[in-house]
Amino acid sequence: MKHNINRRVFEPPPQRGFARHLLCDIGTISEQSGAAVFSQGECKLLQVLGQWRWQPPPPVYRHEQLPRPLHLISASASRWRHDVEEHLLAASLDWSCDTFCTPTTQAVDMIACKSLALLHIIEQSAASAQFFIVGTANPHDVYVLLGVQMFSRGIFSVSAYRRFLHLRHEHGMLPLPAPSNKNIAMLLIPRPERQLLSASNPLNHCLTVFDDAAKITALLLNPPTADSEPRHRWQHRNEYDIIDFASELLDL
Repeated sequence: MKHNINRRVFEPPPQRGFARHLLCDIGTISEQSGAAVFSQGECKLLQVLGQWRWQPPPPVYRHEQLPRPLHLISASASRWRHDVEEHLLAASLDWSCDTFCTPTTQAVDMIACKSLALLHIIEQSAASAQFFIVGTANPHDVYVLLGVQMFSRGIFSVSAYRRFLHLRHEHGMLPLPAPSNKNIAMLLIPRPERQLLSASNPLNHCLTVFDDAAKITALLLNPPTADSEPRHRWQHRNEYDIIDFASELLDL
């Protein structure tokens, strides 16, 4: 697979204490351009990200240190970085790192490229870290998020995850971290225009849908203390059955 993952790190991930990390697909920011999310030309989602960084923690997370880690990811070419950076700085947003991953035009390579970019951030964080990932409503992006959650939490084996990513024989040496049972607490996507998964698909439980900036603010800053997607839900599922459930997204 030919790709270029271009990453800049401004703050190394905390290795001590408890930290909640937010991984946000930059595509989400550009897609949320409707009147319900933007006000007087200012992106409210960017305001949410700024609040995530600096708002004092609720009592349940009173030992949490500020600023909270914020990681921005895009599947666009790194030459787009300057334009994005100007837009983010104009909104007074600062962030921990940004990653631009440029895959080939093939959809399966885009899926693998963005998945590796997310996994690299998660792998380098402390074992006690908790992760919230904000994605887009694009079916392929949702497929990426589901795979990252299943693999990072040790539900997918390496061989099953390679199959999930559609890695062919020539990709056999593509490095994947070992499953580490990291805490992917919540996958958040904007409400799609049409249903992405059938109503009976159990993977619906993995996704938290938001309609506007107010809801995503509440979900991120005051999330439920319990795991939103308990690992035991999947412990007795065959991992290849889970791949079949997710494959609905690739048919859209």
